[in-house]
Amino acid sequence: MPRVSLQMIAHAAGVSRMTVSRALRGAAEVSPKTAEKIQKLADEMGYVKDPAISQMMQSFRSQEKPVYLETLGFVITHPEWIPEQQIETAKVTAETLGYRMDIIYSWEHGSPKAVARVLKARGIRGVLLAPNASSDYPSYDLPTDQLTTVLLGSSLVNQGLPRVKLDYYQAVSTLLDECFKRGYKRVGLCVDRSLNERTNRAFSAAFRVADHSRGISWAERGFYTFERYVDPGWKTWFEDLKPDAVILGQGNQYDQIRPYLNEIHTEVAAASIDPEFGPETLAGMMNNSSEVASTAVRVLVSWVRSRRYGHDPLASTIMIPGTWREGTSLPYRQ
Repeated sequence: MPRVSLQMIAHAAGVSRMTVSRALRGAAEVSPKTAEKIQKLADEMGYVKDPAISQMMQSFRSQEKPVYLETLGFVITHPEWIPEQQIETAKVTAETLGYRMDIIYSWEHGSPKAVARVLKARGIRGVLLAPNASSDYPSYDLPTDQLTTVLLGSSLVNQGLPRVKLDYYQAVSTLLDECFKRGYKRVGLCVDRSLNERTNRAFSAAFRVADHSRGISWAERGFYTFERYVDPGWKTWFEDLKPDAVILGQGNQYDQIRPYLNEIHTEVAAASIDPEFGPETLAGMMNNSSEVASTAVRVLVSWVRSRRYGHDPLASTIMIPGTWREGTSLPYRQ
């Protein structure tokens, strides 16, 4: 059984993922009645925090507390995308290294310039930056010539900064291997265009390499890109290719294709990158967001200690491998 996610609790409670996140943190913005309902649902569904965070906390408590060095920042850029697991992991990792991690919700302060003033007033020299994942081309402008900045995730705009992200090439390759291993012969890959571009075309590269190695004739037609949401052209692509399995760039796209599949009375196997944002039955590659955050904090601390600022064309990119999550959406074929 997949681990219960905030998205699953949000669906059951009929609220947004952000509301669930705030309720479980005890935030004042959520009414006591709603918070009680969400906490009850979370308990009934067996929700537990990311085990990696719990392990880290247990290890930290068993050690001598390090001497406080300074405060770092974690800038969250959009109210509809609050990476709760990454926030918790970043705070714990920073604390084990002798740092405090302040969480900066940018919309509470206004423009990036206003956020920069807040950071300066708090004496913060280094930040983690999480561009808005709901945007096609996420970016956020901070004065990186004065501030050590490490990115989480993929962005075409914020270039020349160290970053830590999921290894999308490895994730797509593993998804394809799982499909073929389970007996699927005609696999299609659907991803929104901006995500493919932001990942240096890792999706299309992995798909074409895997298909070429198997001598499959439909490789060019089997890859479909769209603008953010599954569009009408997807139906034409599906009817032309007639795939027996579909790999999706994001878990929430599974719900977008279901109405069409129901309309034509067709069942197709499916798997996804980051299935946590889809139904609990969806198989796919988990993005190991806690490991991404922990690694990013260590990179940030290294750069802060070295007093490295500004854009560097040779800034490193660290890619964290995904982990397979089993799901009934991709069964073995008989």
